[in-house]
Amino acid sequence: MKPGRLPILSLGDLPTTQAMGGTRRVALELCLALAQRGHQVTAAAPWTNGEELVHDVANLEIQRFGSRRTKSFVGNQVTMAWGAYRAARFSMRQSRTPVILSHHSGACTGTSWASRVLGKQIPSVFMFYASHADEIRTGAHQYERWNSGQLGTLIHPAVSRLKTKQMAWAEAAGLRSASRIVTLSQYAREWAQQLYGIDDSKFTLVPAGVDTQRFCPPQDEIHAVRRRLGLPDKRFILFTLRNLHPRMGVDVLVQAMPEVVARHPDTLLIIGGSGLLLEPLRQMVTKLNLQDHVRLMGRLDEAVLPAYYQAADVFVLPTQSMEGFGMVTLEALACGTPVLGTPIGATPEILSQLGKEFLFDGPGVPALRDGILRMRVELSRRSDIRIQCRRMVEEKYTWAASAAKLEAVLHSAIESTKGSSA
Repeated sequence: MKPGRLPILSLGDLPTTQAMGGTRRVALELCLALAQRGHQVTAAAPWTNGEELVHDVANLEIQRFGSRRTKSFVGNQVTMAWGAYRAARFSMRQSRTPVILSHHSGACTGTSWASRVLGKQIPSVFMFYASHADEIRTGAHQYERWNSGQLGTLIHPAVSRLKTKQMAWAEAAGLRSASRIVTLSQYAREWAQQLYGIDDSKFTLVPAGVDTQRFCPPQDEIHAVRRRLGLPDKRFILFTLRNLHPRMGVDVLVQAMPEVVARHPDTLLIIGGSGLLLEPLRQMVTKLNLQDHVRLMGRLDEAVLPAYYQAADVFVLPTQSMEGFGMVTLEALACGTPVLGTPIGATPEILSQLGKEFLFDGPGVPALRDGILRMRVELSRRSDIRIQCRRMVEEKYTWAASAAKLEAVLHSAIESTKGSSA
């Protein structure tokens, strides 16, 4: 291996195809980008259903743990910790000590086990995306949504408290054991520090990137893209793509639509995504008489997502709490589509670079209504907004740039481990 090139062991969930979003997608893209920079990357992840990843990067090897993820919270933690322990131990016995890149608190636990068993310090970097303990505590995490009738209502608070304590312990242990911690946003950094009191010197900000070849402005006119999707040519289209859970704010966006439609009857809101609020949202649309102005599309195929971004006049991010970064924001901007987002979590860190008109004044119905109406005026008087959106992503949010910053953190983790061993 060339001097300066690192043996990297990435531990955490990976998609079974390159089309899955979320933190799994971030983990995959970082592994690919680091391998393209010449590092030898081994990505170890639990078995899961679906087709295995296909890639053409020579320096990236994907391995799977011998056990599958389960629906059990505790089971998933154990699966990840045990798989990470075995992968780390095997890697250290086969070659010089790798630097560990953990994407899951359970992986940090497994790495600590391997370090103790082998009697070696392992340089490690923990990618802290969000606090799952906080999400459980506020009832926002999908694991906490019970549909079990009266029994579920009685049991839920106790189960939630237990899971919160377990997850908080795992997160705190992972953060404290890591040589370095990476967050995608300043918001996530402050989130971790507020919850667990971690030394600020361990943190580095490495924003995520976006695939600018896949997510790009349309080659055809927008009207042609709309026709291919079966969308109307002459409507002002708002698009949002969310898991349909309360903290995502899609219900608040729908409640803002009657007054928007009263002012601009050509407005059409396209909602992509599935989740617990799908049926309540259908009922809300009917109750508010918005059948001609709101379309609930359900889960959209990954292959058509760029086209939906391209077809929209505005992408709306109505998050109500805990937006750790917002990959959909970058995907929309990369397609040249302006984004309107609530001033929640990390969203202002991205959108404030474009201007205050890209941020709602708040997360409530009046703020969403007024922001949409203002953006319509802004779009009518400016012809360069789509160019501006695309340019910002190209300049600041590529995976190559993310990998370069992360590479420096990995080297720093190695040096800090050497220093503590001396």
